[in-house]
Amino acid sequence: MLADALEAEPLASLEFGIEVCSVALDDGAARVSLSGGEVLETGWVLAADGAGSRVRKEIGIGTDGPGDLGHFVNTLFRADFGRHLQERKSILYQALGTEFFEFFVAVNGSDLWLMHHFLEPGESASDFTPERMESLIRTASGLADEPIEVLGMSPWVMSPKVARSWRQGRLLLVGDSAARLSPAGGLGLNNGLQSVHNLAWKLAAVIRESAPDSLLDTYESERRPCALQLMQNTNRNSDEVFAIVAAAMRGDWDAARDMIAHSRRAGSGLGQDLGLAYSAGAFVPDGTDPVSVGDPANDYVPSGRPGGRAPHLSIQDADGRTSLLDLFGAGFVVLAGRSGGGWKAASAGASFFQNGEDFDAPDFEGVYGIAPAGAVLVRPDGYVAARYADGSAPGTPASAIVRLIGSGEA
Repeated sequence: MLADALEAEPLASLEFGIEVCSVALDDGAARVSLSGGEVLETGWVLAADGAGSRVRKEIGIGTDGPGDLGHFVNTLFRADFGRHLQERKSILYQALGTEFFEFFVAVNGSDLWLMHHFLEPGESASDFTPERMESLIRTASGLADEPIEVLGMSPWVMSPKVARSWRQGRLLLVGDSAARLSPAGGLGLNNGLQSVHNLAWKLAAVIRESAPDSLLDTYESERRPCALQLMQNTNRNSDEVFAIVAAAMRGDWDAARDMIAHSRRAGSGLGQDLGLAYSAGAFVPDGTDPVSVGDPANDYVPSGRPGGRAPHLSIQDADGRTSLLDLFGAGFVVLAGRSGGGWKAASAGASFFQNGEDFDAPDFEGVYGIAPAGAVLVRPDGYVAARYADGSAPGTPASAIVRLIGSGEA
């Protein structure tokens, strides 16, 4: 899907078999040396070169985190397990016994599977042949009569780390080069996408010369604390998994069942998916306190407070859009209450939508915390940039945009 999107994008090219050998930075440009001797000169470099980021190491950015938590071998295999699990469909299955524990991932929910095998101390990936992995799959799955075809094997290390800096001059770290999380919880891809979404509109504003490059500093100030919080959550998830496994392998099934029943992973996870809010960055604080929740990982209370994600609401409009999020896009958006039509004239540089006129959402004012005459300004990445709760707050959406991307001060 990504390859198709890049091939359809006239401003992008997709190349294979090319290695970045070095990146040189100065005030005016960045030079990227490629294998084969070619040197590219560019305004900005996004280092998306993965958890072991060669670029991050070359420019001397360190990392924080617990480091090595375990070594694994992934085995991709084909077997018709899906027909045995129709009443217990899941994405992840953990097979536990006193002699084994394995993690099965449903790649397609039918006949394509991935198994994570934990390496004991002293073991290495080279100790495991496809034939040995096939035997382990048969034992752990309990489906010894199903034909199994091992398609590929790959070792990996669970080693959560967050880069200490996400920007050095004209180079910005993105994806796993910026933050590598434990896979327990499946939040690494989410964090990478959310972080790049945060960065994209800011970098576009800088390249278009509508914002100074100091705006890019808010990429780190907003997203790095989120990555650290997510790392803590996923590390706790990993600790829970290993504790459950340890109880099962010593035969203490009562303890294992109790830990599973009280696992934090049994929650919705909406707090860490939707509720992460920024304490400092490219938004205008309105003086209100952060939303208080009992369980930050699982609990989510929708709010229009600046620095938080603009929440979804079901809507009706003339164009058939069904979610308030459908109004957001490449630019800033002003959402006004039912009596907030006066904000339209003050919303230069943003798209304007008024409840009751351009969309209909009965709970909009209550969820976003504004009076009918109030409004909120939403950033291109879907985060609230400013809130004018009662309609008489100082400043306007247009002046807030100037403040955020015109001066780089927030």
